[in-house]
Amino acid sequence: MDIPQFISPWLDLGAGGLVVLFVLSIYFNWLVPRKSVDKLLQVQKDRLNDRDDLIAELRKTNEALDKRNDMLADQVRELVEIGKTSNAAISALPLPERK
Repeated sequence: MDIPQFISPWLDLGAGGLVVLFVLSIYFNWLVPRKSVDKLLQVQKDRLNDRDDLIAELRKTNEALDKRNDMLADQVRELVEIGKTSNAAISALPLPERK
């Protein structure tokens, strides 16, 4: 069985040569193209930016809801005060005589 001529130089490398070849292929980006990594990093940055925008929007919404809840609490306090005043006013009225 003949070995093709383009494979024969690789047979002499051995285990150490394969390790060196592997390290060099990583170093020179022959295994993972830089464009793929850059695209993945850009997608991750976009997701983080979208998440930051969502967090800012939710904080604004939370502040608006806090203001609304404070206003509603003030209105409830005023209604309770009016109820107490009405109760005191009705209690102060003379009772009609029963026949």
